[in-house]
Amino acid sequence: MSAYIGRTYTMTVSGTVSRRERCAIAFEYEICRDGMGNGHSPFLLFNFGARQTAERRARKALQRAFVGAVEPVHCPTCGMYQPEMVPELERRFGVRFDPNEYAAERVAVPFNVLWKKTHEADTVEAYERLMRIWPRHADHAKLRLKELLGMYQPEMVPELERRFGVRFDPNEHAAERVTIPFNVLWKKMVETYERFMRIWPRHADHAKLRLRELRHPVRRKVLRVLSWTVWGIIAVGFAGLVLLSIVGEHKVIKL
Repeated sequence: MSAYIGRTYTMTVSGTVSRRERCAIAFEYEICRDGMGNGHSPFLLFNFGARQTAERRARKALQRAFVGAVEPVHCPTCGMYQPEMVPELERRFGVRFDPNEYAAERVAVPFNVLWKKTHEADTVEAYERLMRIWPRHADHAKLRLKELLGMYQPEMVPELERRFGVRFDPNEHAAERVTIPFNVLWKKMVETYERFMRIWPRHADHAKLRLRELRHPVRRKVLRVLSWTVWGIIAVGFAGLVLLSIVGEHKVIKL
């Protein structure tokens, strides 16, 4: 039986270049990009060469990343984005997005001032307006906007799917989470079971149990823990008896 041993080296190279634009005035801005490459050393015989290959490929990837690279940076005088920047903004915000609609406001109101006002208002409308005026700084606004809209963040979805199943869509009822507070919805659930008991008194037993759970969630948790503890003790005791009986049988056979 043969086994193969090798090592793969991965290298990441970062770089910055300056790009010059001309609008109402000439201005420059920096573009940052990363390049990644890898090299393989079969049987660990060419480790040094693999590292060099990874670095060479990473630098070539960085050079390719700079070809035609552009960042959406507006003119500091008129607030306009250049034509070659528009496709990048449309890619991020949709083809109907007009990046120069709020050019005058970008010049009149600095980003830090508008961000402070938006944070103080803390409304959906305020964050949407900030994203339209300053699309380059829209990432933080998007996160807060999702919170205001009752949306769960993407990194939270796998945990919710683990609890409720892969078909569970945690953001399906996001709007209701914002419009209906938890305590109000909880009260409505209790009232629904009470109404059910009045309409169908013959079938009230199950509703009574559920009402007890809703009104006393702590008691429910404690009883559940006690129940599992009791069953655990019983299972351990039964397993001990079985083991003792097996050991006894072996002793009898030995004699």
